[in-house]
Amino acid sequence: MDKIPVVQIEGIEERVSFSKKIYFVQLKNGKTRDLLEVKSESQFKEVKKLLADIKL
Repeated sequence: MDKIPVVQIEGIEERVSFSKKIYFVQLKNGKTRDLLEVKSESQFKEVKKLLADIKL
């Protein structure tokens, strides 16, 4: 897994591909990085809460 500095993360999003949800982070430079380790909606909510706690 790549280590992405927190200051480069703009937000977290999800998209549906072939009826499967894929979660990813949006970077400030316009690129995205898939969060392949996040498999469920509850894990997505945990990551979202973590980013909210650090003010992203």
